[in-house]
Amino acid sequence: MSENKKETRGRKPEPEQLVMPDKYTRVFESKDGIKRIWKYDSTITKLGPVSCETIYPNSKDDIAQPQLPKNERSSKSGKTLKTLQKYLNPLNNKMVSYNRYKMLIKEGIIKEKG
Repeated sequence: MSENKKETRGRKPEPEQLVMPDKYTRVFESKDGIKRIWKYDSTITKLGPVSCETIYPNSKDDIAQPQLPKNERSSKSGKTLKTLQKYLNPLNNKMVSYNRYKMLIKEGIIKEKG
């Protein structure tokens, strides 16, 4: 037998128990620069954090602006694309997509603007 081989016979050793401290803090930082601090205290509650603190960047320039997916961006003229707009359905007063709006016009349920 080689000396590097581990012994596999017998009972497996029990895994060590992870001992969490009574008080600890977790810090979460998002891509836009917002920092969240969660404070835990198991003597008060074991179900969740005792307090949460949110720290925002100093100015709007520090906050990273999320990039919209290509299909949600506005056109070159700055107007929102028709296919991304929502329209009011007069039958039930709910907002519908562009395609549904065009179908309602085609069926004669609503009149086209303009």
